[in-house]
Amino acid sequence: MLDFRKKKKTKSNLNNHNWGKLSLELIVVFLGVTAGFLLNNWRMSTHDKQLERSYLEGLAEDATQNQIKIQSSITLDSLWLSMATPLHGIFAQGNFPIDSAKSAIELMIIFHRFEANTNTYQNIINSGNMNIIRNFDLRKQIIDYQDAINGLSTLDEIYYTFYSDYTIPLTIKEFNLANGTLIGKSISNPTMLTNIFSLQYWMVLERQKHYKNLLLKSHEMNSNLQKTRFYRKINLN
Repeated sequence: MLDFRKKKKTKSNLNNHNWGKLSLELIVVFLGVTAGFLLNNWRMSTHDKQLERSYLEGLAEDATQNQIKIQSSITLDSLWLSMATPLHGIFAQGNFPIDSAKSAIELMIIFHRFEANTNTYQNIINSGNMNIIRNFDLRKQIIDYQDAINGLSTLDEIYYTFYSDYTIPLTIKEFNLANGTLIGKSISNPTMLTNIFSLQYWMVLERQKHYKNLLLKSHEMNSNLQKTRFYRKINLN
């Protein structure tokens, strides 16, 4: 009898609850949680879009600066080659006029190297945010562009090592840098000079090819970056 009364009382209490109110409260809680989740996703998405736009702007600026530097390097190497090519032809024929040897040494001591702007790319890599650039083709192009820069940097490093280990010692031995004259009446080792000059000549030729290839890649990537950046800006706003 007691159990029956307890069950009846429990059933009565359940019937007395305002289920409509409870349901409304549950819906409000659910909507609050969902809204919070959606708001958080929206904030993250907006942050990612802003970060992507910042990266694209930085990459475009770096590419623009690199184009200026590359073009300057191409001009310098072209001028060097225009003066070195006739000398290389003379030495290739087995001739070794003393004036040509002096001119060769004067050219050999001229050195410059390309320093690329890669700060934005390094920031992206260090942060692990490469995938934040949503355009797969553009992302691949950026990586290929950086690979081309790395290849040129490696070539420049090889050139610099050769310059330091061979060109400078030979120059100091044969040439008076203070007055721009040969130390002796003749070159002590003509074969060594022509070999070093020829190797340096071929390295500049090879570097010139890399410069032109990188300049083309830089123009193409910068064009795509500008288009994507403009599109992202419209989307973001």
